[in-house]
Amino acid sequence: MTKAPAVSALTDNGDVLIATAKYGKGTVFAVGDPWFYNEYIDGRKLPADFENFKATNDLVNWLTKQILGKK
Repeated sequence: MTKAPAVSALTDNGDVLIATAKYGKGTVFAVGDPWFYNEYIDGRKLPADFENFKATNDLVNWLTKQILGKK
C-alpha cells in the first residue's frame, strides 16, 4: 500500500514491491523486497531462472531516464 504522492511502480499479488514519488525536482524510489543485495543481483549466485540481474538492469535504465528527464 502506498500513500500519495507515492505510486506503485511494481506490484505482485497486491503487494507493492517498488514505489516512486516525485519530490521537489527529483524522484524517490523505495524497494520493499530485499533482492537489492549483491548476492541477489550479480547474476552468478542464483539459479538461471531468477531474473534479478535483468531486473536490476531495468531499474538502472529507469533511474538513468529519471536523471536525464526522459520518459
